[in-house]
Amino acid sequence: MVTIYAIEGIVHSGKSSLLNRLSRLSTFKNFEFVQEYSEFVGGKNFPGFPKNSLGALKANEFFGELEEKRFLGITGLTDKVMLDRSLFSVLAYHYATERISRGEIKCFDQSIDFFQKFYGMFFPNVCIHLVISFEEMTRRHKSDGYYEPKIMMREFNKYLLDFYEWAPSIFPNTEFHKIDGTKKPEEIIREVQAVV
Repeated sequence: MVTIYAIEGIVHSGKSSLLNRLSRLSTFKNFEFVQEYSEFVGGKNFPGFPKNSLGALKANEFFGELEEKRFLGITGLTDKVMLDRSLFSVLAYHYATERISRGEIKCFDQSIDFFQKFYGMFFPNVCIHLVISFEEMTRRHKSDGYYEPKIMMREFNKYLLDFYEWAPSIFPNTEFHKIDGTKKPEEIIREVQAVV
């Protein structure tokens, strides 16, 4: 049985930096590390912000296929896998999308059903949520790459954070751990070591 750990959080919360730091530590040599979705798109663009429910649900196929690609690279030589983002990120975005569209784009419940039915084996056993504020996110952003405007909105990010607050009640088989993403890297690593 493989135990899947996922590092989650809003944009610029430090997920990729943490994954890369952990991958260099001897105490994590029994882990396989899987980079985030952008490393697996093969030149394709991510689906844009959906205009309607159908567009949002169509994106699920895209991310499901990406998740399969990510797991194909796992050697199986260890029983622990650490992901930079997981299907929880996709669901968090659907949750926020439905909320900021005031329910006009319905996609959250259907997406949970879709991923549990077809990709349930990829859901993490443990979710490490790096928490930063919207203000910290915008401070770290400083024109670092392009993100769709809605993804950088305060309201959208509030709903992303809300998703992780109540996700444990929807996914009782996953352990959720919050870590302050503004702490020093060595402090964050110590907290992750306590979780794993």
